[in-house]
Amino acid sequence: MSHTRKDVAFQDVHNLVQYMSKYTYRTKDNDPKNDETIENCLQLFAKDYQYSTVKNKNGELCPHYPAEIVLLEYALSDEQKRTKGHHMESLYDLPKLREVFTKARFARCRARFVVPVILYEGKHICRSATISGGPEIYGRSGFDFLFSGGADNIPSDAATPGDTSNDWQLFDKLRGHDIRLLKTLSVGHICDLMVEKKKVKFGVNVTSSEKVDKERRYSEFKITCLPYPGCEFFKRWRDSSYSAEDLIFDWNQSFVDACLDLPLEMVTPEVGSLDWHNYKTWDLITLTQNYMKLILHYLREGHNGVLIHCISGWDRTPLFVSLLRLSLWADGAIHSSLNATEILYLTIAYDWFLFGHNLPDRLSRGEEIFFFCFYFLRYFSSEEFAIHRVPPSAGTPSSQERRNPVKHVTSVSPCQEAIPVPDRQHHGVPCSSAHLGSLDAEEDLVSPQRLQKLDAVRRTFQNVYSVVVGFQSERSAGGIGGLLNQLAEKVGIKQLGGTRV
Repeated sequence: MSHTRKDVAFQDVHNLVQYMSKYTYRTKDNDPKNDETIENCLQLFAKDYQYSTVKNKNGELCPHYPAEIVLLEYALSDEQKRTKGHHMESLYDLPKLREVFTKARFARCRARFVVPVILYEGKHICRSATISGGPEIYGRSGFDFLFSGGADNIPSDAATPGDTSNDWQLFDKLRGHDIRLLKTLSVGHICDLMVEKKKVKFGVNVTSSEKVDKERRYSEFKITCLPYPGCEFFKRWRDSSYSAEDLIFDWNQSFVDACLDLPLEMVTPEVGSLDWHNYKTWDLITLTQNYMKLILHYLREGHNGVLIHCISGWDRTPLFVSLLRLSLWADGAIHSSLNATEILYLTIAYDWFLFGHNLPDRLSRGEEIFFFCFYFLRYFSSEEFAIHRVPPSAGTPSSQERRNPVKHVTSVSPCQEAIPVPDRQHHGVPCSSAHLGSLDAEEDLVSPQRLQKLDAVRRTFQNVYSVVVGFQSERSAGGIGGLLNQLAEKVGIKQLGGTRV
């Protein structure tokens, strides 16, 4: 694909969100807008990285993955950025990697196999769906055989459902391919966001997860179970006038059977100081903050990559992938050549749209998880979330401790004993709605550069979203001007004086 130099501007973000609010990306659709979006993403990746692509033009690997799957190889030096333009041989054996993708795809729900999407200090941050259950494996492989003509894409020992011995052999083979792919990408940590051990529909286990694999095939990996509310919960957020303060997920629902579980060897004093045992009392902001702290800790301290997944990998997964991309960018650790508009376009296009987030459906249901991702940035500017943090001087409390000092307990397993944390009403920004549009009161707690960069992304996004999508709760209530202005002030789109930002 040729790369015509074209600067990505505010209007491109506006056009992308407008298109995305009406159409869901499907790889095989012959749509010039899809091609333009991929071209723009490749141009933005090329500013800072040497990369290769694996073709998925007709969705033969996955029908809702990008037509060109990007494989970041290494970050370019300043000299390489100045002299780039000549072809360099890929570090990957692309035919071999494509073969691994092809064999591994049936091991994951909706054929959404493990894909690297962010490169940080040589470590891949990957995304996928959860692992498939029996009905998913047989149903999807059978469909592929009938309609794709892809006999070579189906495991050669695919057996008749119901034969326990053959079932075990097929599962073992497919999950073996999945593990091979994880090892190829040097993944060491798996972060599972599902609130279920297995997804059940009509009494049938349609998906599984690494944490409950009976044969312990994934025991070589550090599996962290981080149960996080599904997109349905974000309708409650919208119906609460977009206020996440004290909005707590109902963990007593019958389908919720997964519990937070951290590998004990990863519970360092830094991570262990959080009150993991009482995670069910955390509201949506605190839950998201602490999960992000943990994943960033894995990236900072670990030597291997990280896989993040939920069930299908197109709602909760892009939320966390997008926040990671924006956080690392704000710290200058990745995409250092991109400005706020460019990184916003890249994360919307590549992390959300091109990996199949169905925004029209989510908007019709009021499940505004996409909006929440950028709304959350105001709670994410603190230095506590920086990938390379300056250790506080002796006796200097963290931003949360300054508001509510606590006595920490050391050397405690998070599953055995609670560790006190500050009151969950405080998240690093004032809770009063009169202050939600500004972070000025917290400037002493954040890196000015990080704050300014994330704030620029948040404001740009919210300006676009307010025009293109608007606010569902107010629109359904008749769009009363005064109430809309109050809501806009609360979510930070307008200052109290009514200035559009």
